[in-house]
Amino acid sequence: MRFFQLFLSWITLLLFLPSMSQDLGFSQYYNAPIFLNPAFTGTSEFTRAGLNYRMQKVGSLSAYNISQLSLDHSFKDYHSSVGLMVINEEDEASGYTHTKLALPLCYDLSASKNMQIRFGLEASYSQQNFNVGNFIFSDQLDAFGNITGLSAESLNTGKVNYFDASFGVLGYSKELWFGFAAHNLFKNNISFMEGSEYLLKTRFSGHMGYRYRLKNLSRQSRRNIAIMPTFSFTSQGPLNRLDVGVYNVIDPIILGVFYGTDPFAFEDNNFLSLMIGLKKSTFTTVYSYDLSLTQGAAMQGFHEISFSYLFELSSGKPPLSMRRTKCPVFL
Repeated sequence: MRFFQLFLSWITLLLFLPSMSQDLGFSQYYNAPIFLNPAFTGTSEFTRAGLNYRMQKVGSLSAYNISQLSLDHSFKDYHSSVGLMVINEEDEASGYTHTKLALPLCYDLSASKNMQIRFGLEASYSQQNFNVGNFIFSDQLDAFGNITGLSAESLNTGKVNYFDASFGVLGYSKELWFGFAAHNLFKNNISFMEGSEYLLKTRFSGHMGYRYRLKNLSRQSRRNIAIMPTFSFTSQGPLNRLDVGVYNVIDPIILGVFYGTDPFAFEDNNFLSLMIGLKKSTFTTVYSYDLSLTQGAAMQGFHEISFSYLFELSSGKPPLSMRRTKCPVFL
């Protein structure tokens, strides 16, 4: 049994440490806009509070959880916005945690009456912790497999702290939006092994969407009815992810279906994400479940839920949504 534990410990260590150099994200990427691109800061045209939670089940014993809390506000008189984002990741199997505090800033450049161009910058501070006590090393075992004491291995720091930066560009009209972002620009060394180097690779992403409003049906039913095809492509080191899907909005119901894959390794990574949500006035919530389409995949399920609430700090002027082009990504 001791040797079996040793084997599992080393397998987990070898598989898990490289994966920490990759950023995990949300299937509901447009419901986590600041995480996707700092240029989305302030684009709701209101003060916005958001919460995202994702639980990724692996096997039957553990899960990987990621949560995000965000707040952003638009300073309309200065064509700028500021936000705050807190991200927490936790792996139940290893005890690994990652906490990130980010401050995104955005400037709105009105290219024309019907087109907005926004530039976003983000500064962040991260702390990664790793519970090395969850692992058993060979020098801790005697000839009979009994644990005899502490290990002399160099994996003993258990904590990595670093600063980082990101930037993004976003353009949109009343129906179309497109953007690009780059995260982890500093390529920090996040290795837990003393004297070794493992760089956090830069994450690049491109995203685009279009909102087609069914005007005749909307007028007849007196509801907002629209179809929104979208896509997002992310590349970070050797890993790539393409998400393609469509939202269907029949006010106040939101329905969505998305297909995700690695376009360079179709046979290894495929999933279908099904979404259902509710939008009522300034409150929106969406639940999604990711179903793995890859045969023999160990993943048991991906549950994700998001909440968003909009409110406006009155300034005695007409509502902001009446004075500027609103980003169509927000339902």
